[in-house]
Amino acid sequence: MKDVYFSINIDYLPLNDVLGIDLYINSSSKEAKTHFIKIFPANDSLNLEFKEHLKNKYFRVYVNEKQRNNYLKLITRSTFITDVQKTNVVKDTAIHYLDSIFNSNGDKDVIIGSIHDCRETVDNMVDVIHDKNVEEIQSLIAELSFHDFYTFDHSINVCMYSIGILKGIDPNITRDDLINIGVGALLHDIGKIKVPTSVINKPSHLSDEEFEKIKKHPIDGYDILKELKPSLGEGIDWESVLAVVCDHHENYDGSGYPHGKKNKDIHYFPKVCMLADILDAITTKRSYNEVLPIEKALEIMGGMVGKKIDPELFAKFLGYMKIYIPEGKTTHKLNEKFDPSVPFEVVELEEVKKDKEKGDFGKIITKAS
Repeated sequence: MKDVYFSINIDYLPLNDVLGIDLYINSSSKEAKTHFIKIFPANDSLNLEFKEHLKNKYFRVYVNEKQRNNYLKLITRSTFITDVQKTNVVKDTAIHYLDSIFNSNGDKDVIIGSIHDCRETVDNMVDVIHDKNVEEIQSLIAELSFHDFYTFDHSINVCMYSIGILKGIDPNITRDDLINIGVGALLHDIGKIKVPTSVINKPSHLSDEEFEKIKKHPIDGYDILKELKPSLGEGIDWESVLAVVCDHHENYDGSGYPHGKKNKDIHYFPKVCMLADILDAITTKRSYNEVLPIEKALEIMGGMVGKKIDPELFAKFLGYMKIYIPEGKTTHKLNEKFDPSVPFEVVELEEVKKDKEKGDFGKIITKAS
């Protein structure tokens, strides 16, 4: 099998420390061909003079794909590059692995290898965002580069938010559980590999037939991972991951899909993932939609409590966020067709008003905004 290489940013390489990665250049002058030559060994440390030499002489420097995790650890532990730069490197890596899964054409070896690599990526993501609160994670996400494929960006953001939310509401949570929920969240939409890209990347306005295809993705994802589970190895609680993949669209009141599970029948991790799923969908700026500020988003999510969202979990989340939403404060709600799995052009809100004309102050009506 031919070796694969990926380009790196020379500026991110630390000085006077053993790199742990070999550096290569492409010595071929022909655009369609590559011939990689090692120019720096993994067991050596880089000095300023040679780093400047690399920047001045070579357009790109490469690392062998086999050493990608070493490169990630080198970057995430760096003390001289920003968290945005670190997270972009980790995100680009996650994009690479998700792309491998979605373009695997059903090749089980490729999917298994990419899932293993996703676990390593989440491990590095935990290192980058471990001490950040949700608002800091939101600011970080806002500064990251985004891609044209909604599912990839959304999955990575949901992974980051899930880790942040779980850590926030349970400061004593173990690192293993942060990795478990992170892997589940990163793979929560893996079932979409069975849905045409034209459907899963279509901003809103799906036909009923298209939406039914989308709604199958939790079961399809569960089936894919369940079949591969014997080959996925140790180090992850795969039952927790399977629960996130299968149940992240199950609602507290039983109105969700695919099984219509209620409250205690739903694992805690997919409940957290649902919060992250909705939060990212309505607060992350993308090229085709405007989004809500986090305070308004939480107010809107408050209207879903007891329906989509577990009341006890949401109360813990608000306590962690140090935000109090008085009962009845909600003035808007999301359109009933809203589903965080589907990209949308605008956040469609409906105004919530009391019907004063008949003097029935307990009755709530809605009016499209």
